[in-house]
Amino acid sequence: MNCDLLIENTDIVTMNPAMPTAKWIAVNDGKIAAVGAGDDRPDDVGERRSFPGSSVLPGFIDSHVHGSLTGNSLLSADIGEATDVEEIVNIIGEHCRNANRRIVSATKYSAIQMKDRPLNAADLDRASKDHIIVVYDRSCHGCVLNSAAMREANLPPEMWLAQGDVGEGVITDDTAYLTAINNIMMGVDEETVKSYMLAVNELAVGNGVTCIHSLDGSDYIYDAQHWVKNRTMTDIHIVNYWETLDFEKLKPFDLPRIGGCICLDGSRVMHTMAVSTPYLDDPGNLGVLYYTDDEVYKFVSTAHENDMQCAMHAMGDRAIAQLIGAIERVTKEQGHKNLRHRIEHFSMPTDRQIELAVELNLTLAMQPAFTLEWDRGENSVYKQRFGKDGASRNEPFARIIRAGGIICGGSDSPVTPLEPLSGIGACVDNPDPSRNISLTDALKMFTINGAWAAHEENDRGSIEVGKAADFVVLDHTWQDMTKSVGDLGVKETIIAGKTVFSR
Repeated sequence: MNCDLLIENTDIVTMNPAMPTAKWIAVNDGKIAAVGAGDDRPDDVGERRSFPGSSVLPGFIDSHVHGSLTGNSLLSADIGEATDVEEIVNIIGEHCRNANRRIVSATKYSAIQMKDRPLNAADLDRASKDHIIVVYDRSCHGCVLNSAAMREANLPPEMWLAQGDVGEGVITDDTAYLTAINNIMMGVDEETVKSYMLAVNELAVGNGVTCIHSLDGSDYIYDAQHWVKNRTMTDIHIVNYWETLDFEKLKPFDLPRIGGCICLDGSRVMHTMAVSTPYLDDPGNLGVLYYTDDEVYKFVSTAHENDMQCAMHAMGDRAIAQLIGAIERVTKEQGHKNLRHRIEHFSMPTDRQIELAVELNLTLAMQPAFTLEWDRGENSVYKQRFGKDGASRNEPFARIIRAGGIICGGSDSPVTPLEPLSGIGACVDNPDPSRNISLTDALKMFTINGAWAAHEENDRGSIEVGKAADFVVLDHTWQDMTKSVGDLGVKETIIAGKTVFSR
């Protein structure tokens, strides 16, 4: 047998239970031609590569990326470390002076981290009145606008009144947030989206990511079609999830799936995640449900009828109940079609909801790095919202896996960084040990499970003959990796047998 590339003399972790480790991989025409655990490797080889002291795994799959938001954030001011108003005003003011565009964004703002007071429109007007300024909350479930952006957002008075003081420019409600961002970003064009895609591609390959599930459409009205039309321009493989309830919009593109982060509820950071027990730090508040049971049922039913996988955002147990109830009802009415409908986040399920997810063969798209962001120490956001025991009920990876559930791992980028190693680390060495799972199960979340979630397990996600020759090279051997997950780094990223990133 001849091959273009032979990877040998390296720890190879296949994620294939029939051959968990291997000694060599043969690649031909961008596909895996052979995998061996012995010394019977090909003789006619174009290029030989070895990575001593390293390990080769299937390329990572991030199953929940907001493509346009991530691309936009890479071109925005990062205020994640700022903790007072003047510091933020100065950072954004400098960014406005250097930006060659009218709309300026800042990302990773956190009102709960502010040492003096939260940001408002008057503050942003001091940064610039000539630019439209959008400051995205770190959760991506709210924002702060300057006066120019408030005018551009064109929200009806009742939406502003629901936020509190109309003049503050602060938006915490998801419906108002999406309406405002859609109106502000109405003019985003194809070339801008292409620049987002290239920026995301560079970020992804630098972190060993060879495939993303890109959830677009809810944040910018016109962006999803550009992601679909141009998805072959990147090195990474892109699986498109178009965030819409409008099936007619998707017909010209022949996509086998619909939805994404269509919010049935909000975020626990903003007290809008729909829960059955009130927030401890906001008594009486059970969060928000943005759709009726009937609206959710009709969406799921239409998707199922058209053999389309559907996906919706459901964090709290009340939202999960709404979605999983609709899926259960539709499955009984129309039969089980192995569509693997997705629940995005599945953050605070009950034990019965976990059982139902397993029975219905659902995809649970979860974000382990959330716990590193919001559940560290005794004053974590999770503990503030739900108490110590309640915090442990959030992101219950171990409980789900013990029950037989299939979790695909993601970042929710730009909410947390597009860095699978961070998510894997959060699964094996979590601030709350009750969440910890094995390294193998954590790797599955970001490899074969991600492929399964998109019905692509025959094409990628493990190192097996016939699959895409997409690999990540980590700077530890398998033996060292099991001991030092927190120290892991990406040495090289290979897509279709070609190196696209090397440190």
